[in-house]
Amino acid sequence: MFTHDSKQEVKHKLLILYTIDEFRIPLTNTQLTDFIMELNFMDYFSLQQYLTDLTDKSILEYSETHDGSYYLLTENGRKMLEFFNDRIYDEYKVRIQKSAEIKEKRHSKKTHKYLQTMLKTLSMITLYNSRLKRINLPSLI
Repeated sequence: MFTHDSKQEVKHKLLILYTIDEFRIPLTNTQLTDFIMELNFMDYFSLQQYLTDLTDKSILEYSETHDGSYYLLTENGRKMLEFFNDRIYDEYKVRIQKSAEIKEKRHSKKTHKYLQTMLKTLSMITLYNSRLKRINLPSLI
């Protein structure tokens, strides 16, 4: 994979793989781009080129689902990361880990709030449905 790449390209591609692996959830292009750009690891255009290269070489998979498109590490990507993991500076790993942890906590809080709101909404619908049923009207859902 990295035979014709410069040392800088290899470092950047490994950082991308490490970042995706560290999140342990699929990331959209926007999420990954925002995260990498916040850490100032590389410029936007290089990042997009590296993502394309890694996808073309089946190290990453760009998977489309009903709710968006996501980057996933392939088995080849995992093996590559394991093999070259020692080439990623510990300083970068720590920065990625800390930032990923913060993002995951924020995401978790947002998800929790969303689920609470949904539960309240469902409770209200259930309540209204039971009242509608008592007076012989069709339910809301």
